[in-house]
Amino acid sequence: MVRTQIYLTEYERQALSDISMTTVKKLCELIREAVSTYISNRKSKSCQAILKPMIGVWKDHRTLVGLRGIRAEWDRVSSQ
Repeated sequence: MVRTQIYLTEYERQALSDISMTTVKKLCELIREAVSTYISNRKSKSCQAILKPMIGVWKDHRTLVGLRGIRAEWDRVSSQ
């Protein structure tokens, strides 16, 4: 782990202290959990933002018929 110093508002510090008392977790644990959650949410949102415009791109494309034919061939070969 790397030691990092951060500044919190009085409200943030008090809220974290309250949560710390009720969850019996140290302040540093709560902050690490919050940062991890933030990072994972950002990653999933960025992936969704990239993939969302691609939904349905190949839906009506002629090549899909050819791809289905190739897939059917592969299925026949692998089942033999």
